[in-house]
Amino acid sequence: MKEIRKLLRLDRWFSNPVDAFRDWTGNEPFPYQKRVLDVLNDLSVNRILICSGSGLGKTYLLAFISLYCSYIYSYPKYMKTLGLTESYSVLIASGSLPQAQYLYEHTRRFIENVPEIEEDIEGVSTKTFTKFRHGGTIRALPSAESSLFSYHANLFIIDEGVEAGDKVIDHAYRIIRGKYPNRIIIASTPHRAESRFVEMWENRGKYRNWVRFHFDPRENPMITREELEEAMRSMPRDKFESLILGIPSRSPNAVFDIRDLRECRVDNVSMGEGEVRMGVDWGFTVSKTGIVIVQIEGREWNVLHCELVSHPRMEDLLGKIESLYRLYNVRTVYCDLAQKGENQRLRERGLPVVEVHFSKERGLLMNNLRALIEQHRLRIPERFVDLFQQLARYDPKRGKDDDLVDALAMTTLTGVARRPKWVIKKIVRRR
Repeated sequence: MKEIRKLLRLDRWFSNPVDAFRDWTGNEPFPYQKRVLDVLNDLSVNRILICSGSGLGKTYLLAFISLYCSYIYSYPKYMKTLGLTESYSVLIASGSLPQAQYLYEHTRRFIENVPEIEEDIEGVSTKTFTKFRHGGTIRALPSAESSLFSYHANLFIIDEGVEAGDKVIDHAYRIIRGKYPNRIIIASTPHRAESRFVEMWENRGKYRNWVRFHFDPRENPMITREELEEAMRSMPRDKFESLILGIPSRSPNAVFDIRDLRECRVDNVSMGEGEVRMGVDWGFTVSKTGIVIVQIEGREWNVLHCELVSHPRMEDLLGKIESLYRLYNVRTVYCDLAQKGENQRLRERGLPVVEVHFSKERGLLMNNLRALIEQHRLRIPERFVDLFQQLARYDPKRGKDDDLVDALAMTTLTGVARRPKWVIKKIVRRR
């Protein structure tokens, strides 16, 4: 009789994931959570993006989905219904191991709520791994762990996709390749406009096979209108939109267009025969020293090296700059005129330093850099995340987190052809 009751409950859960959510969590799903659950058993919906504000139950829902799929889909009866030839596996990644474990801990609590599931665990459930009697598995790993890429799974869940990083998203297809059915779910708060997650959310043409779900706090009965209004009054508009409303937003004073920046991002660049320049933005006390090396190949400006150096001994910093100068065969080193002493010490080491009156030339340098970006002539390898983030957020009024942008801008002092301020639109011949 007990086994019959169990099978009846399993049938009900399989036919309606919303019922399983209620029974396993003890809660009613929010309207936006229910929309995801309604398509959960539609295996044709196999690429899912969830864009959400903070604290709206995104991680909670992902934990349920990981448990539901690994447990229910691995039951022999439902494997046959779904056309599975092997037990269903779930791999969870996040920006850090604590975040991945936080999601995974939710599944542990759900298991404790449902005796049927608890009795089907094989062996001992650890902090990062659970296996069920019928073969289904859940594994949680931080995105930075290299072993992540040695696993394959039917379902790959990336929580906080912005923090997990572009590398993990790019490898998602490899993790689920060859599995049937396979599915990728990426969820995040869209607080970095330059991230791959936000690009995927906004570019419906390029990522047209992804189904999108937006978690709106105004649909959450536990959040009052007064709370939202208070948050709107106390936060910058772009922060309120991205962190609270879950809408990708940008600073109204941002200098560079994020769409143009994305066109400048490339997998890698190789060193050619063109002129090599180095920009050094000296940093002291609070700020860091930014070092950027570019090579000019025809009309394209390739970023070869990019580095932030935090408060080293001056001799060590000068030695690093000299070694990079020799390694990349740099022709000119551009430095801010304000630090004459350091510039002179570089000259004494034999480096061809050109001093830039940065505070006076900032407008010209940023116009040069913007021209390169708008014309998609600047090529930034994927690995230079810090530079890309600084460019995406660059606002001259902020006066911080701009060391790499300033260093890059100094390399554009000469040699950037810009559009003229005037153009002849039409010539009319006089009679």
